[in-house]
Amino acid sequence: MFRQYPAGAAVLTARGAAGPVGMTVSSLASVSVRPAMVSLSMGHGSITLAALEEGSRVVLHPLEAGQEQLGNEFAHHGISELRTRWMVSSEQVPCLDVPTARLHCEVVRMVDVGSATVVVLEVDRIEPGRRGHDALVWLGRRWRTIPR
Repeated sequence: MFRQYPAGAAVLTARGAAGPVGMTVSSLASVSVRPAMVSLSMGHGSITLAALEEGSRVVLHPLEAGQEQLGNEFAHHGISELRTRWMVSSEQVPCLDVPTARLHCEVVRMVDVGSATVVVLEVDRIEPGRRGHDALVWLGRRWRTIPR
């Protein structure tokens, strides 16, 4: 059923024990406006999940039209072969060198639910990035764009 349910996607980046880690998430949801909070889920076997704990810092990069390849790269386990250009945020978190928005967050809660962990993030800084590009969603096991 959820194959036919459009989902916005983002790449989450964090600092792992051996360097930057990241993954594409399509379970991103707004939870609260004040304070600004979002949630997402990760499978228990996730390399990125293993790098997180409450208090960890992460950066969310919402994907937009034209970033399908970026979403595909981070959807696969491990990032050792990626050609992604990294930068480091002022909070010392690895982030992607892309012109789109960045949400700088702190992990405030992690809850195991079945075969996944729901991660709640407090957004404390937003870099708006460029504007005006179409949105990118995952639907029917492929990327689709939606005009803004």
